[in-house]
Parts: sequence; structure tokens; C-alpha cells
Amino acid sequence: MKNLKYLIFPLVLTLFACEKAEIPRPKVALSEAAIVTVSTGSDYRNQLFYNLEDQEIVSHNDRAIWDLAFEAGESGYRILLNGSKLTKLAITNKTALSEVTTGAGSIWLYDAPSGNLDSTAFADWRLTDKVFVVDLGMSVTGVASGQKKLKVNAVNASEYQIEYSDLNGSNASTAVISKNTNASFVYFSLASKQVVTVEPDKSKWDISFTSYTHVYPDGMPYIVAGVISNRNVVRVAAISKAFKDIDYSDFLVASFGSSINVIGFDWKAYNFDTGVYAVDPNKSFLVKTVNGKVYKLRFLDYYDEFGQKGAPTMEVGELIP
Repeated sequence: MKNLKYLIFPLVLTLFACEKAEIPRPKVALSEAAIVTVSTGSDYRNQLFYNLEDQEIVSHNDRAIWDLAFEAGESGYRILLNGSKLTKLAITNKTALSEVTTGAGSIWLYDAPSGNLDSTAFADWRLTDKVFVVDLGMSVTGVASGQKKLKVNAVNASEYQIEYSDLNGSNASTAVISKNTNASFVYFSLASKQVVTVEPDKSKWDISFTSYTHVYPDGMPYIVAGVISNRNVVRVAAISKAFKDIDYSDFLVASFGSSINVIGFDWKAYNFDTGVYAVDPNKSFLVKTVNGKVYKLRFLDYYDEFGQKGAPTMEVGELIP
């Protein structure tokens, strides 16, 4: 077995600087397995979109630059919250923005961490004609980002139409959000009042390293850092077998689901006594990529060479029939 190790150091990103990271590498045949380290930053600032076949980050962005994601297909109507900021939603019983002045006493809703598009906080908003209160969650530094009231007025094959403002009615605005069928979703910032570049072409990436909101069985929401898969065509299965012994025959009998959080976050655990994350190398996954290839994957570490967290090291190998 040959190993390759390269580091993608924490990326310095702003809304105005989204240049693709330069990744030094000689490319290796993944059938021999590769050791790869990426970094979301010790503050988990960055969202990374990764292609397993090309062994590279396709794109990256600061996770705080967007608030809502609009389904981009011609028949799409679903809207997602930015779970990486703990964004949440309340449905009011009002139909006009002017009738809503507070989010106090609201029942807050979150998108399902599985990525099930029938379990979003917005649900099928077309059936309600209601005003929503959107709590914009927290900044990367933990500062509350405030609340907006919002109404989605229309959707068709090419665009969405929305109106929104602060709860007191100031900063009122409308927006027409054009769909882009090359991506699964189009991302919008209520703060900057514009579409922002987040998800790359849906045919170019397999997994994303990101923070997201996990909702525990008791209903408690919590921001976790982990890995989600491309909901477009990528499928993932957990496998209970020694990594070195996993081969293509395991793929043929594996149970693949549609959840985007199969890899998720619990391949690591935080030790409250030592203050350190420990990775479980016995948790392995099979990933069927956007190009139909199959890889086995596990994690080996969560710290970079300088001891900074948020830098998962994974071992990846292609499974050949």
C-alpha cells in the first residue's frame, strides 16, 4: 500500500475572496488507498466541496455568507435553512409582513439533518400563504445574527419571488431569485440581499465537509462539524468491517440510503476530560460517487500538524470490480 499525504491549510475566506484553493499533489491511484487531510479551519468557518475521484476540493466558501437555499430544478419549490449557523424558522398565522412584529413565543423549526426534502422547516410553503420569521442563527464567532420576517410570494420553472424585512419593518426588500439547474440549490443572503456562490455544479462533487444542525431525539438542536453527501446521486453506506478487508463484494451487498448525513459527525467523539477529539478508525463507509465509482473511506485524525482541530484526515481507496 502506498500512502499520499497532503495538507490543505485553513483557508482565508471572505465574501469577496472565494478563490479556489491551490492543492499541491501528485495524483495517485486510489485503488492503492490515499491519506488525505483537509481543513475547515479550527473555527469551522469553511464549507468544502470535495471530489473523491479527482482528490481535490472543487470549491469552498465561508459558511456564514448565506441564509437560505432555494431548490434549483424547474419543478423545485423547497427551501433550506443554513444549518451551519443554527438558522431556524417559525411559521406565523399572518399573511402580510406588516402584521408580524416579533418572533417572541415562536415554535422554532429546523430542517431534518438527514436532508429529507419532505422534512424541511419551510415544508410546502405554497399551501400556507403565511409569513415566516427566520432566525439567522449565529456568526462564526458566536454572535446572534438577528431575525427577519419573510414571505415567499411565487415560484415557477425559472425563479422565486420573495419579500422580507427586519421585524420592525425596516430594511424592507424584495428579490427575484433565478434558478440554476446545474446546481441542486441556489443560495441567498438576506443580509447582503443577493445570490451568493456556494454549491458547485452538482455533477462535480461527492461530499462536503461542513458544520450543520443536528437535532437530537429530545429535540435539542446543536451545531456539529462533519461530512454530508451530494444529495443529487451520491449514496453512502456504513460498513462494519476492517478497512483493509473491504472490497468490491461488500459494495454489492451494502444497504445504501438517501440520507445525506450517513457519514455525519460521530466518527469522532469529544473527551471532556482531555478536551480533545478522538477519531474512531473502525467506522468505515462506502461511497458511490457522482460518476458511479465506489470508494471506501474512514477517518484517522481530526488535527493538523500544528495541533489545530477541524482538519480531518481520511483514508480513501477505490474499490475495483
